[in-house]
Amino acid sequence: MTAIDAHETITPAHARTALLIVDLQNAYFNNDALRECQATLLEKTNELIAMCLENNLPIFTIRTEHYHDLATWTLNMIDDKQGYLFKDDNDSQSIPGLHLDQTIEVLKTRDSAFHDTTLSAMLKNHAIETLILCGVSTHTCIAQTAADAYAQNFRVLLAEEAIASHKPEFHHVALTMLQTEYRQQVVQHSELKQYIQDNRQ
Repeated sequence: MTAIDAHETITPAHARTALLIVDLQNAYFNNDALRECQATLLEKTNELIAMCLENNLPIFTIRTEHYHDLATWTLNMIDDKQGYLFKDDNDSQSIPGLHLDQTIEVLKTRDSAFHDTTLSAMLKNHAIETLILCGVSTHTCIAQTAADAYAQNFRVLLAEEAIASHKPEFHHVALTMLQTEYRQQVVQHSELKQYIQDNRQ
């Protein structure tokens, strides 16, 4: 995972910020492409968690979870007659090694973390203005969550070292789209560390 056109200065400064960790769940890492980068994603996400905890920024863990009764299934799942990420199954749990003890969990059933969830209300309760976004997959859940964040006037910083796709050929395309169309910044950990310190709560 290489950086693309990261800005030298993250803007805006001094904005109330939260970290969103999206879909780092066992099922997604059955994919070969994601399995290869699981260790890196784990390391880089834990680094972000540590940065945020040290500087008193709220952290939200976003997990996809479905029920067996089809009520929450997507169209693809219905068409294929096959569900997954069922409540309480191991596949729906976060990957081992994530430091999630002090995070706030949000459950979703679609790509966007905002769709039919309480995430927006919780962010507003925390007076959040800017989101640091990490997780999988770049062109699906990350892109849709980022787009919906833009629609609700949250600024987004895409933590490129902690984002990956199950279809790597779409990774940079998706990040470039978010960067050019929504003015969302693709940033490295060194930049995020400085930004988080500058926005210490």
